[in-house]
Order: sequence, then structure tokens, then C-alpha cells
Amino acid sequence: MPNILIIDSDKQVGRHLEENVRAVYDGAALSFSLAGTDEEALTLIDTGQSFDVALVAIDSPGLSGLSVFSRIKEKSFRVPRIAVSSASDLSGIRKAMNDGAVDFLVKPIEVDDFKATIERVLADVERRRSNW
Repeated sequence: MPNILIIDSDKQVGRHLEENVRAVYDGAALSFSLAGTDEEALTLIDTGQSFDVALVAIDSPGLSGLSVFSRIKEKSFRVPRIAVSSASDLSGIRKAMNDGAVDFLVKPIEVDDFKATIERVLADVERRRSNW
């Protein structure tokens, strides 16, 4: 069961995914944890909860985007990060990719695009683990 951390001040993103993704996964169990601020995200991470993927808004007001992860470098929180942008801002997306994002999604997030991206990222992580 993939556990997905969503860091976005727009709470509709998490609700939309929670409501619509399960149908695409044929009712398979998915877990979403929602953080609307950097502090909420850091608190969730500090609990020691295991996440498989983090979706991070890179242009949300009040969020620091991918740089929130620089605040936890001393911890062993290593999950693939997917940048989420509300517009097709190529320079912002490029910066996010250079800062460590493995992929990106554009709002409004299409459920099929979300599913394909998550599956691709998780398959890549599993391949790397087995090769390592």
C-alpha cells in the first residue's frame, strides 16, 4: 500500500486525489497524509511514519517547496519527490528537477497522470533497491 505525503497549501489537491484515485486503483488501499504548511510536513516526517512518495507544491503560498527537505537533512528521510505546479512554469519545474524532484505534475492533477507517475516512480525505486 503506497503511503503518499502531499505538501500543498491547497487542501483541494489532497481531497481530489483521495476521492478519485481509489477508483483508478480498483479500490486498492492507498494512504495519503496531507500537510498544508512546512511545519505540518516536518511534524509528519518527525513522527517516523514511512512514506513512499512525496508530492510537493513548488508554487504554493506559504510553502518553501522542495527546500523544506533541506531542513531535515540530518534525518534519514529518503523518498522520491514529485514537484507539483499550478501552472506549466517550465523554469520552476526545471529548478525543482535540479533540486532533486524525480518527476512533476501540473494542477489540476489528472488522476490517470497521477497514477502513471506514481507507478513509474515506485517501479524505479524498487528497481534501484533490488540492484543495490
